This record gives sequence, C-alpha cells and structure tokens, in this order.
Amino acid sequence: MSRTNVRPGIAALIVGTLLAAAVAAPPETQTRIIDVADLVPTRDPQLRRAMSDRVMFRVRASQESRSEVGSRLEKHGVADKFSAFTIAELLDVVAGEVDEEFDVTTEGTQIAMRGSPEALQRAADAAEILRRIAGRPARVEVLDLLLPQGVPVPAQPDQATITALRRQDLRGGVRMLSMDLDPGCWRVSEAVRGTRRLVDVEVEIAQDSAMADPIVRRVEEGVRVFARGAPLTDGRFLLRVLASSADLTDAPRRLALGQDELGELDLPELDAGFVSTEMLLEAGRTQSIVLSRPEGEQRVLLFRLAEETLEKVGGTLRAVPIGAFSRPFPLLRLVASDLGPDNERTPLDVTVLDREPERLGIDFAVQTIERVMQPDFEEDRATGEVVQWLRGGAYLLRGPAASLDGARAAIAALERQVFRPARLSIRIEERPLDGGAARQIGAVSAPVAQGLPTALAAYRQIAFVVDYDVEVAEKSQIADPNVGVALAGILVNATVADAGHGAHMVTAQVRVSATDTPQGRGFGATDVGTLELVNEETRYAEVRVRTTAARPGEINMGPSPFNDSAVLVAVFIVE
Repeated sequence: MSRTNVRPGIAALIVGTLLAAAVAAPPETQTRIIDVADLVPTRDPQLRRAMSDRVMFRVRASQESRSEVGSRLEKHGVADKFSAFTIAELLDVVAGEVDEEFDVTTEGTQIAMRGSPEALQRAADAAEILRRIAGRPARVEVLDLLLPQGVPVPAQPDQATITALRRQDLRGGVRMLSMDLDPGCWRVSEAVRGTRRLVDVEVEIAQDSAMADPIVRRVEEGVRVFARGAPLTDGRFLLRVLASSADLTDAPRRLALGQDELGELDLPELDAGFVSTEMLLEAGRTQSIVLSRPEGEQRVLLFRLAEETLEKVGGTLRAVPIGAFSRPFPLLRLVASDLGPDNERTPLDVTVLDREPERLGIDFAVQTIERVMQPDFEEDRATGEVVQWLRGGAYLLRGPAASLDGARAAIAALERQVFRPARLSIRIEERPLDGGAARQIGAVSAPVAQGLPTALAAYRQIAFVVDYDVEVAEKSQIADPNVGVALAGILVNATVADAGHGAHMVTAQVRVSATDTPQGRGFGATDVGTLELVNEETRYAEVRVRTTAARPGEINMGPSPFNDSAVLVAVFIVE
C-alpha cells in the first residue's frame, strides 16, 4: 500500500509510544487479520430519509422544507471521511519503519497485514492504542411519558421520582429507547406504530358518470429521536437532540360525504410534541423535557446518560476532546400557518435558518491548546495532530505529562465558559379579569444552551373537510372534498442569553392557538355532502424579556381564547 496519503503526524505520535526495537534481519513473513469496526465512526444511513420524511408526526405535510433540513443535518455528521482504509494507512506507516516489505489490504472493516512478526506486533499495538484513546459509544436512554395535567416533573428527577411518574403514565405503559452514539455522528431511534386511514378522495367525472378514488395514508404515532453528541473533558456529554412524540386520539371522526360515489372519510386527530435543543448530560443523571398544551395532557421526555464514555488515558499520549466545539446542528425554527383550504399547506413545519450558529468553534479550541503547548512544540518535546474522526474531534498529543495535563485543563476551563447550560420554562396562564387566582393551562420546559435557538411545541392537529370543488358534466355532477388541518397548542422559538448579575435575556416567538370541535353542516343536495366548520383563535407575540430568579419575565398576550373573562399571560423562567 502507498504510504503517501496518510498524515505522518498521527503515525509519529503513535510510533513514539511504542517500545523501540532493534532492527534485525526480517524473519519469515506472516499474516494477521484484525477487525477495526469499533474504530470506524459511521453515519446513520437512514438519517437523510428520516429527516426528510418524518422529522415530525403529521396528519398532512408539504415537501418544501423537510428535504433541506435532512440534507443540511446530514452534512453535520462525521467531519472527515474516515474508514478502515485510513486506519490501514496509519498501521502501514507504523509497521513500515521496521519492515519495508510490510503490506496491508482492507475489505470492509477487516485489515489483512503481511510482514515480519515484529512489524505485525507494532501494528497490533498501534491499533490497541487507538482503541484506548478512542473511548466507547455513549449509551443514552430516552423515556417518553404521557402524564395528567398538573403532575409535577422535576428538571432532574431521581430514580424514585421516575418510578412514580411511570406509574401515572396514561397509556398504561411507557415508550423507552436506547441509543449508542459514536461521538460526532447522528443517530436515529424510534418506536412508531402506523395505522392506515382513508383521509381523502380523488374524484373523477365523465359525461354521464362520476366516481371517487379513495386516498389511504399511513398515520403514525410514537416517539422518534435524532441525536448527536460529543464528550467533554470532565466526562459529561454534550447532546444535540431533535425529538418528536405523538398519540392518535382514541376514536377517529368518520364523516359521510353525501353521495354513494364518495363514501366516507376517516379523519385523524393527532396530539403531539416536538423539541430541538442542546443539553449537557452527566452519567447517571436524568434531564427532563415537558411539553404541555392547553386543555391537554403533559408529554414528558426523560434523557439519561448511562455511564461516562471517556477512557482515562495517562502517560505521554493524550487525546483532548474538542468535538463539542464543532458547529451545532443547523438552526431550526418552527413555523405555523394560518387555517385555510390549501391542500398542500401544513399547519406546522420545521425550517432551516440561513445564518450559522454563533459560538466559538474548533479553531478556537485548537488555538487554546497550542498556546499552552507552544514551548514544548518549539523545543521538540511534544508533537500534536488534530484528528476529526477521533471522539468526534480530538487533539492527539504526545509530550511531557505536565504539559498534557495543562492543555487538558485549558480546554476544561474553555468548556465551562462556552457550554453554559440553563433551563427555560414558559408557562401559559389565565388570569381572571376580576383579580382571582391565576390558572396554568399549559407549559413547555427544557434544558437549553445559552446563545443557541431552541424550538418547543405541544399541539393537536385536527383533519377536517374545509371545502368542496364541484365538478359538473352533461348528465352527472360530483363534489370533491378538500381536507385541511387545524392546529391548536403552544409553539415557541427561543434563545436564552446571560445578562449578568444573575439575570437572563430571553428572545422568543410564542404562539398560542385554540380551535373548537369541527361542526358538520349538511347541504340540501346530497351531491355536496357535509362541510365542517372550524373556528380558530391565535395569540402571537415576538418579545425580548429579562428574567431573574426573583422576578420572572411576563408578557400579556390579550384575551384568553379559552375563557372570555380572563387574559392570557406567558411567564418566562430561566434556571
């Protein structure tokens, strides 16, 4: 194999940790095969399709922005194209120093090596060093609960509290997922059930006849999680997550369409929640996300890191993790459209913002390490190389132990300043005009990264017949129903920033909407059938509020759509 493509710096770092051996006449050539599947970070092959098709649970959806979200998210996977071939090149350089005839061949994740016993042993030792510094995947456990309104959910519930919450789950059971995350790689995990529903008809008309072609679609419910993470120097794990959870209502509404040719529709209603955020997980501790829509249940997602993922590597070789400083996922924003008869319109969508995330990146982390190691680099006491595929991004260093400890401590101090976790809670309250006690009718709450956008939603989607297109031929006529979707619930796009002296500034877009129950209204001619009328009320505010521990931020959103004698107030709390 040619040795011209591998970066010599990585090989030199590993060679320096191997015991020097006298170069003797090469004995008989031998063959050894090793498998490096555990060292090759992989990008989930389902990621782009899953993001393009199913980032959120929907009754109806357009195709405009979802493919863009999928393609943009996929680009934020492994930074370098890394494979078993890359490792083979590295081992070729390491072993080639003692055996010029050493040769390697790769097939999949297997590496076949031919050379002297000494060269084979050096290559095997180098692979073991890579394994030791690479760590292991992070096991993240996700629990999805549906709880009654008003049940308190702590930000970091302990095991006894989690057990008590599980007993109150309204489904009679819980949805639980486990994800093994290679640092720097996106993963998809889901527990979904799909049911077929007759959601629409496509009518056709000829001179003296008409008929309706049924449209059957798969409507999903369950929990779906997209996650990517990277370790910090103290063993915590920075998790970037997009998650959605949904349940179909118990009984779909069946609506007769008048003419025999039309039949009837099976209109679904979906109760759902969505979150896009970043959180810091500590081994053995749980973080909660609460999504509670007005006049609905609480949807709770619990995230737990099973154990630390970093190997404690000492001596003269260290891999300082810097992958957490890589670009966050594309900035996402929830967009809700007004109620209307447009068949292609989705009431709730995820869009990608054009601007890049505003946070210090890997380049700054590299500069921080190099400032600490500069004297050792200049005196040739140390060498280093940035390896993007290692731990989702790491600076591989060899040198004096004290200097390596100093570089790690500098990154730890930088982490404490850049990754400043907070918890954002937005309560929606009704406050009676007569001054009576306020009543909480909904809330969203989640861990957030200061300075980066967070999107939260707790909502219900209702499909209904909003209109008819009437078609008339010489001796026949038929009405083609248009099925729309109404949206009710809470949508939040928010960013939290430190305002100093214990205060925070929350920049947010808050939308609260309500719909009444679809009311069928029949028309005299059975050719037309039944039209459903749905009324919608929306309250929207784009605000910038200051919060402190003693004084949460508040905005008045106008008359409550749920109570004529009360006003709607959004309360912002940052902890």
